[in-house]
Amino acid sequence: MAHPIPKFLKKIEERRITVCIVGLGQVGLPTALMFADAGFTVTGYDINEKIVTILNTGKCHFNEPGLNSLLAECVAKKRFRATSDFPKALKEADVVIICVATPLGDNNRPNLDFLKNACGMLVKNPLKDKLIVIESSIPPGTTKNLVVPILNKNRHRVSKDFWVVYIPERLAPGQAIEEIARTARIIGSYDSVGAEMARALYKNVIKNEIVLTDVNVAETSKLVENTYRDVNIAFANEVAGICEELKIDIMEVIRVANTHPRVHVHTPGVGVGGPCIPKDPHLLISPVGGLDAPLNVIPRARQVNEAMPDHFVSLISDALLKKKKSVKGSTILCLGVTYKGNVSDQRDSPAEKVIGSLISQGANVYAYDPFAPGVFNAKRAKSLMEHLKSADAIVILTDHDEFKNADWAKLSKQFKSGAVFADGRRILSPETAKKLKINYIAVGYGS
Repeated sequence: MAHPIPKFLKKIEERRITVCIVGLGQVGLPTALMFADAGFTVTGYDINEKIVTILNTGKCHFNEPGLNSLLAECVAKKRFRATSDFPKALKEADVVIICVATPLGDNNRPNLDFLKNACGMLVKNPLKDKLIVIESSIPPGTTKNLVVPILNKNRHRVSKDFWVVYIPERLAPGQAIEEIARTARIIGSYDSVGAEMARALYKNVIKNEIVLTDVNVAETSKLVENTYRDVNIAFANEVAGICEELKIDIMEVIRVANTHPRVHVHTPGVGVGGPCIPKDPHLLISPVGGLDAPLNVIPRARQVNEAMPDHFVSLISDALLKKKKSVKGSTILCLGVTYKGNVSDQRDSPAEKVIGSLISQGANVYAYDPFAPGVFNAKRAKSLMEHLKSADAIVILTDHDEFKNADWAKLSKQFKSGAVFADGRRILSPETAKKLKINYIAVGYGS
C-alpha cells in the first residue's frame, strides 16, 4: 500500500484538500475561514440551521474584528459554505476539524456530550483516508480513552485507514484571526503519520512554530496554559486584598515587582470570565479527582477568582455607606457586561454575578454595553451617557475601548454629587481620578 503522506502533500500543494469544520462558534468559524483564505475548500457543519443560513449570506453571527469581511469574501469566492447536512459534508472532506464546546456540567465536571455526539456522527460514515483533528479543550487522556475507542467502531480503523490528532486551539475572542496565524501551535500525535499530515496542512495557515508532541502532553499543556493564568490572577487578587488593607495601590506594587526579570504578576480585577480560564482548571484536575483531589493551589485559585465579584460588590457597598447611602434604593449604572473588552461574549462574565448581587440587594441597576445582546436582568441603558447624572455609583465591569477612551474629565462633571466610581478594570488611574475629584474605588486600591 502506498504511503499516505506523499499523496496528502500533493493534494495540499494543489489546494485540492477539502476541510470540514464541525462546530461554527468562536473557534470553529475563524478556523474555517483561515483555511478558506489559504485557498482550501471548506465546509462548515453546525446543527443550528439558523446559524447555517446566516453564514451562507456572508454575515457572521457573533462579533469578531475582521471576521465579517473575511466571511463575505470566502463565501463570494465559494471557498466556504455552511451546512447542516453532515454526511454530505463528511463525504467530500479530506480533513475533519472538530471545534465543539466542552462545557462544565454538574459539580464542575467535564461535559463531553458534544464531542461524543460529533464522534458518533463520524463513526456512522466511511472514514477511509481522512484526517480527524480535535481542537476542543478536553481533559487529559480524552483522545486515547474516548475519541479513538468511539472511532474504532467504524469499519475503518484509526492509524490504519484514517488518522487522529489533537491540536488545541490557541485564540482569544477579539484577536482570533491574528492569533490563529501568529501563535505557535501544538500537534498532539497519536501516530506519526497523522501528525506529519497535520503539520503539513497547518503550515499553510500558521506563520509561527508548530510543535509536535505526544497527544496526552498536548491535551495537558493546553489546560496548563489557562490554569497558569487563573492561578496567577488569583495570586494578584489575593495580593490586592492585602494592598487594600495596607492603603496602597496594587498596580504600583505590580509595576515595581514586574521589573524583576523572573516575575510577571498578572492584573487583579472584578473576576475571571470567558469560555476558557474558568473552565480549563476543572478539566485539568478532573482525571485526578477534580476538586476532591489532594491538590491545593488550583482549586484554591478558582475559589479566589470566583469570589471576586462578591468582593467588588462589598467595596461598592462600603463606598456608598461612607456617603450615607446603601445599595438598597441606589441607582447604579454598570458599564460593560461581556467578560472582556471589545467582544460580545458573555460566557461566565463576572458582570452577571455583580449585577445579580446588586439587584438582589435592592439596587436600581442599569447596564450599558455596546457589544452584548443582553444585560443580565438589569435595565438596558441606551448609551454611556444615559443615567450618568442620576447614578449613585458608576461601575466599570468591562474594559471596552469606548470606556477607556471616554473623556472622563468632561463626563465626571455630570456625576451626581458624591457618586462612587467603581473601576473593576482600571480604565482610570487613581491619580487621574484624584485630579478629577472622582470618588474612586477599585480592587487593590487602598482608597
